[in-house]
This record gives sequence, C-alpha cells and structure tokens, in this order.
Amino acid sequence: MFTSVLLYVNVVVTLRKKEDTMNSNKSRTLQKNIEFFTAALSQTVVSVWQEDSAGVYCEIARGLVEMFSNDKVRLRSEDGREHHYSRDTVIFQTEV
Repeated sequence: MFTSVLLYVNVVVTLRKKEDTMNSNKSRTLQKNIEFFTAALSQTVVSVWQEDSAGVYCEIARGLVEMFSNDKVRLRSEDGREHHYSRDTVIFQTEV
C-alpha cells in the first residue's frame, strides 16, 4: 500500500513538472492597459507582430514598454532606439 502511494505521488509530480515545462514556451497577448503596465513595470521583453500582405503575422520588433496610451505603445529596442506602434494595427506578446 505504501509503495503504491509513493509511486502515485511520484507520477503526479513528474506530470506536473512536464506540464510546467510545456507551458513555459507559451506566449501571452497584451491587450489591456494593466497588461502593458505590468510588462513595463517588470521590464518584460515584448514582441510586436504585424500582418504582412499575405495575411501572415511576422515579428517586426522586440523591446521594453516605456510608455503606452489607449492608442499607442512606445518600445525601446535592445539597441536603445524608441519605436511607436499603434495598438490597432499590431499585436503585442510576451513569453510566459
């Protein structure tokens, strides 16, 4: 009985670790002001995705959120340049 309980606990812990590893490669789309605020405060790298002429989304930039409004987001890229993006035309994502 004791051995079967230990085996069960070991299997559950192993499955949870595997699930945590699988979930670490997911991305989260930023849409609300609080999500941009959290990304800015935590200095999380945000990727910017834009639809091309074929209808495929491509990553066009990465950076840290410096400022945001209901219409625009200002990112600072790794090379130190500022870029402004419209919240209506691009998608902002972070890796979880």
